[in-house]
Amino acid sequence: MPLIVQSPPESRQIVIDDNGVPAAGAKLFFFDAGTTTPQVTYSDAGLSIPLPHPVVADSRGRVPRIYLLEGQYRIRVERSDGLLLYDDDDIQGSFQTAEQGETPEFDPTGVASTGQIAPAYDLSTRAGWVRLNGRSIGTPSSGATERANADTEALYLFLWQRDADVQGGRGASGAADWAANKALFLPDFRGRAAFVSDTMGSTAAERLTDLVMTPDGATLGATGGAQAVPLTEAQLPEVTKTTSNNGNHTHPVNQPSGGNFGAAGGGINASPGSSTQSTGTAGAHDHTVTFGGGENHPNIPPAIVVGAYIKL
Repeated sequence: MPLIVQSPPESRQIVIDDNGVPAAGAKLFFFDAGTTTPQVTYSDAGLSIPLPHPVVADSRGRVPRIYLLEGQYRIRVERSDGLLLYDDDDIQGSFQTAEQGETPEFDPTGVASTGQIAPAYDLSTRAGWVRLNGRSIGTPSSGATERANADTEALYLFLWQRDADVQGGRGASGAADWAANKALFLPDFRGRAAFVSDTMGSTAAERLTDLVMTPDGATLGATGGAQAVPLTEAQLPEVTKTTSNNGNHTHPVNQPSGGNFGAAGGGINASPGSSTQSTGTAGAHDHTVTFGGGENHPNIPPAIVVGAYIKL
């Protein structure tokens, strides 16, 4: 029968004393939760090699690998001279399963549960997870494009309950669609950052709304935003785009000495031998100034690209 064992956080770690120094020879006492009844610890996941009580750290303060049976426990950690460093109760470590005397495999529910999302510096497939790339999961006969395997059923039902899209349309239930070999589409995180819902079971914070999200900032799976956007005139800093209108006025024009221009119809008034002339008034008028190139404005903060995964 498989054992369910756990590895405490202190396993293979260095105990640090109150001065920030590794506590050589530190002593770790394990008890049943809420008691002073010693709990047996082991150096192997098969629970066949007991450790002494207390477990003693080495000369560098490093604790050996430790395994315990499933359940909560109490741990008391002292320096080698008996000075208490900490005493924590109702502790629970990372769960693993193993046959007696065998090397364990991690119990997925002890580390992550179905539907949990995690980033990773990786873009390849990972055991126990699928990529959030908008492709699909389903049964081996579903034709799913990300993973077509029976091990996707728990995630399939989890996402179906949260209104995921199903190839061919949603049926009466997630179980019915699974049995009908319909592929279910994963959320598409490609090129997107994740934002927390504006409500999260509470009243709307109004920090994320339908101004930027569709359909709104509260609905699970709502999307919005853009890599770059064109700025409207209203979004620009206030600027002056025309010269002031000062009524009738003229503009100076340089002319070679001795030249002569006609002045009919309010054109250029010229005086023989003069090198500086002026235009006619032509009435009150404005001068238009054109600026800007109409290009899109970059719209993302400094970023780094990683992969996004969801637990099966």
